[in-house]
Amino acid sequence: MKRLLLYALISAWFTTFIYARTPEKPSTNQDSAAQLLQSIQRDLRDPKYRQDILPNNFSYLMQLLEYGEQTKQSREFAQESLSLFSKVLKGSEYVNSYAFGSFIERMPSMLKHYFAGYQLESANQLIVENDLDMLERLQQTVTSIVYSKFTKDFATCKTDPEQFLNDLTHKIVTATTQEITTEQLRQIVIRFLEVGLSKLIWNPHEQEKTWESVKSISHHLATLMKYNIVDDLNDVDELFWTLVHRYRYFLELHNTTMPLSFYAKIKHDIRTQKLMLFELEEQEPFLQTKSSCLIQTILTQEAKKRALEYHRRAERRVL
Repeated sequence: MKRLLLYALISAWFTTFIYARTPEKPSTNQDSAAQLLQSIQRDLRDPKYRQDILPNNFSYLMQLLEYGEQTKQSREFAQESLSLFSKVLKGSEYVNSYAFGSFIERMPSMLKHYFAGYQLESANQLIVENDLDMLERLQQTVTSIVYSKFTKDFATCKTDPEQFLNDLTHKIVTATTQEITTEQLRQIVIRFLEVGLSKLIWNPHEQEKTWESVKSISHHLATLMKYNIVDDLNDVDELFWTLVHRYRYFLELHNTTMPLSFYAKIKHDIRTQKLMLFELEEQEPFLQTKSSCLIQTILTQEAKKRALEYHRRAERRVL
């Protein structure tokens, strides 16, 4: 299917939304929607938005996704919105960890309705089994549709087989399309998260708060599975690894800035707390675990900090 430009999509959807209301009752919401569209179109063309604004503020994307949720837009709307901002974010040098963590926390409320599953017309059940892959879910869905159709409407099969088969085909195509578009949106969400996580930065002066941010982000990522937004443990595992490696890089950059109590806090938490970041079973058991990988970095950077403090004390004694 030919991809539509997001500007055209947004313009069409917002125009429909704005002018579908009765003209004799103007609403400030109409003006707000038009202003939002104009702001997005203007700012996305500005390099400063990519460099300075988007890394610290995801409000435009949140407003688009909230609009899509409120007006029940198709998955294509969410796909195009996330895809566009993912491309812009790739040009950013960094991503504010607190802003990105807040965005991830809001994702379920903005996206969960797209992943609610296929409602079987007669069986009154949802096909959203997290332990099934896409093809297995689709097979289960098609089987249920065929069984339901023959059970409910077998008389039509005998009297008008062509109409019966057309109806059955339509139901199967609808279910298949929903499954495919759901998976396409899911993969776009994962790519967007990967881009953001790989660019995260923290304020080294906030010390222990940076570690709390990591724990919070990992919790929000895991919550996406609850709403079927991410449904594969391998995908969650990869996102966790991206987060761990990015934080390790941050520690390596600022090892001497952090006090020794900071390193002690992280080691204590890893030993004593059930952290979501490390509770997930490693998907490749022959690799070093995420906890041991982070601990190794902590010990290395802590040793550098101790060496620096020892050197400074020695210099003061000489003076």
